[in-house]
Amino acid sequence: MSSERLVLPGLLYRLPPPQDKLSMLTCTVEEIMARIDALPRDMELSKALMSVLQGISPIIAREVENSAGLGHEVYVKSMTPPQRRRTEMYVTTLMETAKNVSGTPHIVIDPQNKPKDFAFMDIRQYGNAMTVSEKRAFPKCSTRSTPSATRLSVCA
Repeated sequence: MSSERLVLPGLLYRLPPPQDKLSMLTCTVEEIMARIDALPRDMELSKALMSVLQGISPIIAREVENSAGLGHEVYVKSMTPPQRRRTEMYVTTLMETAKNVSGTPHIVIDPQNKPKDFAFMDIRQYGNAMTVSEKRAFPKCSTRSTPSATRLSVCA
């Protein structure tokens, strides 16, 4: 159930209202930083990034904060000049990776050897508490027709 619209069988589906977030594909790092500066209250940098940017996942937002803060929490209203420069640098890198579709898949594995999260870039925020592996190769997949004319993807 949504507070903005009903989502029930048989009712006409209406798209949710647009969010007032910036696209990393069309904005500048200066626009992102200005939007963060204009936030009405102090918050962690990772939460600020998620509130102003479209499509950024929590793990990526935390990674930017971890990198900008050199492993420490960063709050937007008390960001130091070096933290701000690092934030701008990491956000610029993130934007270029998104625009160029140049990321590489990484998976985060917990101590019980279970997948915890995944990302399109290296993740360092967990230190030695988790294992992060780059996945360069995936199984080769092909599509074939079956007698019922449906198409199946078959991975070797």
